[in-house]
Amino acid sequence: HTPQEWTEQFGERQYVLGTWSILFATVCQIMHFLAMADMCGLTVTGHLFGYAAFNGMHFCSGVLLSTIMGAGAFCFWCVSTCTCALLVINRICELTERVTWFHGWRSTLCLVSILVYSFGETLWTRPVFPNSAHHTMAFYPFIPGHTPDEYPNLANMVHNFCVSFFVPNLYFVLCSIVRKNSHRFQDSNTTQALQAKIFTQASIICCGNVSTAAAWLIQMFVPTPQFVVTAGMITVQSVHGLPCIIYLVLNRTVRDELWKMVGKTPHASAKAQAFTSVNSRS
Repeated sequence: HTPQEWTEQFGERQYVLGTWSILFATVCQIMHFLAMADMCGLTVTGHLFGYAAFNGMHFCSGVLLSTIMGAGAFCFWCVSTCTCALLVINRICELTERVTWFHGWRSTLCLVSILVYSFGETLWTRPVFPNSAHHTMAFYPFIPGHTPDEYPNLANMVHNFCVSFFVPNLYFVLCSIVRKNSHRFQDSNTTQALQAKIFTQASIICCGNVSTAAAWLIQMFVPTPQFVVTAGMITVQSVHGLPCIIYLVLNRTVRDELWKMVGKTPHASAKAQAFTSVNSRS
């Protein structure tokens, strides 16, 4: 038999299973990619920066470590924010029945493009350096005789501006589509709970990205008080570390999987919620 005859005589098209498999693989692929970027970002902005702060490093105190730290922080910040935006776009496409945009090689091409862009930005621009005296990592060394104009980074400024503008609008579109499609759910309580979780997750993640980008943009244009500089560094760490905490707190499925990992059964909480739901309806 020819390949076509094998398909026609013995095969059967499975549209539901095929669509589910593609969607599941695409979303997980993007989320795993984002998780790896956040893990690397936490290593750079958390462990390495903590070591530099503990030892009082300033700008070129340790050239090799400072360069690795600064280039890594900038690179993984670009990867994380771009992948976060891509994940939102993917979910918007799912809700608007445009899933074919991410079929097959297209999702891989998007992730490769993010990597190329991030590495290009890192290799061809000035990296940030640790500054223990100001509790941050900055392009400008804050030393006498020098001004911030001597240490420009136009690429970083453009990237942060795009994050501040496009990410909130993407989350706004996602939340609007979820609310518009809420009539598909028969249970109003389920609909309200789903909307509340999505809006809450979107709001927290969006605020983290926008706050970080805005804090760094402000520092590049105007003199800022120390608490803004410190807050900018903390938000960078939070952008890489908070998503997992947000999903753990707001997503019961993730919490159940965590309990399974530590050897406990999550059925008690689920049964209690089901019992409460039945009593409230009766």
